[in-house]
Amino acid sequence: VNKLRTFLSLFGITIGIFCIIGVLATIDSLKTKISNDLSGLGNNTIFIDKWDYNGGPEYPWWKFVKRPSMKIGEMEFIKKQSSMASNVAFFVSTSATFTYEENILKGVNMYGVTNDFNAIQTFNIGSGRYFNETDFTRGVPYGVIGNQVAVELFGKAEKALGKTISYSGRRLLIIGIIEKQG
Repeated sequence: VNKLRTFLSLFGITIGIFCIIGVLATIDSLKTKISNDLSGLGNNTIFIDKWDYNGGPEYPWWKFVKRPSMKIGEMEFIKKQSSMASNVAFFVSTSATFTYEENILKGVNMYGVTNDFNAIQTFNIGSGRYFNETDFTRGVPYGVIGNQVAVELFGKAEKALGKTISYSGRRLLIIGIIEKQG
C-alpha cells in the first residue's frame, strides 16, 4: 500500500549496512597496517633517545631538550658491552632540501644510519642496492632514497639510480630506491 515508505525504509537500511561494512573494513585495514608496521620493529627491539614520546598538552619538552644527544661512541660501547644484542645501530635525522638540475624538493627527511640499521628496521629495496660494508668503511657519499622522493625529483623512480643530487652544498650519489609503500 505504501510503496514510497517501503522503498525509503529499505533504502535507508541498505545505506546503513553499507556504512557499517565500510567502517569495519577501514578499521580492520588500519589495524592490520599498524600491526605490520610494529612487527617490522620486532618484539625485542629497544630504542634509546633523548625524547619522551608520550606527548600531550602538558608535555614538558623543555626538560628533554636539555638532555645531551647520543654519540656514536656510546653506540659502540653498547655494542661492545652487550652480549645479548645481535644488532646495534646509530640513527640521526634532519630535514634537507634536495636539488637535481632544476628540480628542488624541500623538507625531505634525511637519515644517517650505521651498517646494522637494515637488520633492525626492515624495508625493501625496489631498485639498485642497499649500502654494503665497504660503503660504511670508506664513508662514500652514497644514498638510498624513497620512492616518492625519486618520483618527485626525477619523474620516474628508476631514473634516479646513478644520479647525483645536492643538499646543503654536498653531493650524494643515488645507489638505491626504497620500494613504494602504502
